Amino acid sequence: IGDQPRLPPRRITLTCPPAPLGADPERTTKMCTAVLTNKITDLFEAFTLNIISSLLLHGPNAPMHQRLIESNIGLSYAPGTGYDANAKETSFGIGLQGIRPQDVETVEGIINEVLQQVARDGFPPEQIESVLHQIELGQKHVTANFGMTVLGATSSTWVHGGNPVDNLEVNKLIARFREQLAEGPYLQAKVQQYLIDNQHRVTLVMNEDAEYMQREVEDERRRLREEGRALTDATRREISDLAKELKRRQEAKPDVSVLPTLRVSDIPRAVPVSAKLDWQDTRGVPVAWSAQPTNGLVYFRAVTAIPELPAELSPYLPLFCQVLTQMGTERRDHRELAHKIELHTGGIGVKAQLLKDPHDLSTVTGYVELASSALERNTAPMFELLNEVATVPSFNDLQLLRTHIAQHVANLQDSIISQGHSFASIFAAAPFRVDSRLNEEWHGISHVAFMQRLVQQDDLSDVAEKLKEISRLVLGHAASKCLVTAEERSFAAAQRGLDGLLAGLPSTLVNSNIGSAPFSPGPKARTYIAVPGAVNYIAKCMPTVPWSHPDDPKLQVLSKVLSSIYLHREVREKGGAYGGGASFGAGSVSFYSYRDPHVTATLDAFGASARWAANGEFSDQDIEEAKLSIFGDLDAPLSPSRLASHEFHRSLTGITLPMRQERRDRLFAVSRNDLADVARRYLVDREAEASVCVLGSEQNTQFQTDPSWQYRTE
Repeated sequence: IGDQPRLPPRRITLTCPPAPLGADPERTTKMCTAVLTNKITDLFEAFTLNIISSLLLHGPNAPMHQRLIESNIGLSYAPGTGYDANAKETSFGIGLQGIRPQDVETVEGIINEVLQQVARDGFPPEQIESVLHQIELGQKHVTANFGMTVLGATSSTWVHGGNPVDNLEVNKLIARFREQLAEGPYLQAKVQQYLIDNQHRVTLVMNEDAEYMQREVEDERRRLREEGRALTDATRREISDLAKELKRRQEAKPDVSVLPTLRVSDIPRAVPVSAKLDWQDTRGVPVAWSAQPTNGLVYFRAVTAIPELPAELSPYLPLFCQVLTQMGTERRDHRELAHKIELHTGGIGVKAQLLKDPHDLSTVTGYVELASSALERNTAPMFELLNEVATVPSFNDLQLLRTHIAQHVANLQDSIISQGHSFASIFAAAPFRVDSRLNEEWHGISHVAFMQRLVQQDDLSDVAEKLKEISRLVLGHAASKCLVTAEERSFAAAQRGLDGLLAGLPSTLVNSNIGSAPFSPGPKARTYIAVPGAVNYIAKCMPTVPWSHPDDPKLQVLSKVLSSIYLHREVREKGGAYGGGASFGAGSVSFYSYRDPHVTATLDAFGASARWAANGEFSDQDIEEAKLSIFGDLDAPLSPSRLASHEFHRSLTGITLPMRQERRDRLFAVSRNDLADVARRYLVDREAEASVCVLGSEQNTQFQTDPSWQYRTE
């Protein structure tokens, strides 16, 4: 590949389909300006530009974030923003999405102003140290896929003639970087060189067009007609013959016997050794200690039970988890808090989780989890920051709250296109159980619509008050359980920090009542949700049994057989979807497809796959491969921190080692007759209980008038 010749600046304006699900019609423009930078083989330049990208763009202390995001001139960074080191010649982009068309020039002016200011004044030294600290943490974090991580870090340079070993010597790069900083205004000069003086620049502006998809469809039809008229009889016969040959190859059974493979008989019968948890009581809270080779890092998790939230508060819980660490506290503003978190920890994560009882699908517990990690020397400040976030959060800055809501909405709209089948599956499962309904409320289409309503509110005072009330209800009592994962030599420091954290928290324990309200299963409907685009995302969900039920392992194997043997061939290879299959979870089996040109044909394939399985039209080899895939997932290596957290999670659900061994034995024992039996009983005989959701193209107008479908436009 030759070097890219340098060209003068260019400006390109394009159109695109509207954003899905009711985006703000006044803020539909995206823009990004990007420059070509260094060759990928110049590792130190790439290292420097990565640091500049972090300092310039990421977090509330980054100047671009302050001027572009917190000013609310745009909703979030545009795709392509940041330093991209995946090509032979790298690039650096800065852009916004969710801006008004008339603000494009203003945004460009702000970008130029910030770059000029950084080239003049540089970055605060404490911010540079925060970024270097995150690099150090990344170096020390032990992962289970170390080999793949190394390959990913070296391949881009290696394929273009660089030395792959140089990529791994990060400490040398850091030392050289510090030397350059000490010699003078190093980062200022690089910003000037690459981002200001560099004229090899492209500015892309993209505006939404309500007629975009209609024109695309009409243009495709026109081109097909033209191509069809140009075909000769001989060409038509050739196309027909090729189609027949393609069908023959698609339906042919490949000879997998020529491939080396494991056998199920090679898999150990016993459950792999789990992390040992040493349970102790600290200030009345059960704390699990796990000694692991963490390379000097201390990992901490605390879960606190979610009480029964009033109906008007429940939809706000995901927003609460998202902004808890981003709004500042009563002791410091959001910028100082972010700096302290980056300087002393690997971040503080907050999430809500729902756990199903392994024996009873109607019993659900809910927890909010706070998690963090730190180098051993920073254990004390990590626990101090956790205490501050949990005890004195602040939600008073309404402008900042609006910024975070707008960012979240923009990210959700992007994810609908990339993860549409997940949204469809969540929606389809919602009628079955209380945890499925809450999952849809917190992570599904309902959550997207809810957040869009919030971002359009003129006054967010009521939202802030609801977040404060959730904080009081969820964090106003003692932690339910905690987990510390570290090397034994770090336990003493972790114990001191943990004792201080728990001493500052309330001592009253509560139980999770999140799933205690009466729940009536909803009607099993077929719902079509129209979104812009030419393809569809389809899900069909069917209720099954709890984790401990003898049929559950059989359904797990069945879902693998359906996905790899039948649905891959019918939905992807023949149907033209990007992908499809059957996913398994305790309590349900979901069929899905994504980026699918069809709807009815795919739903027919879902039904046909169940009948195919009920008739036993699969081989023993198919079952063998499905089991190997399942055991490959179950027995996959885990990092030290995840090994302990998995065992901790099992302690929350009540799944014991004997229960895991019993399930493993049942997986080994699954037979052809078992699969045919559960396919008939759960997928064929209970077809009427299925719930279907399609996030589909607006061009499929037939679903608007079909009485068997509920048609929605969000």
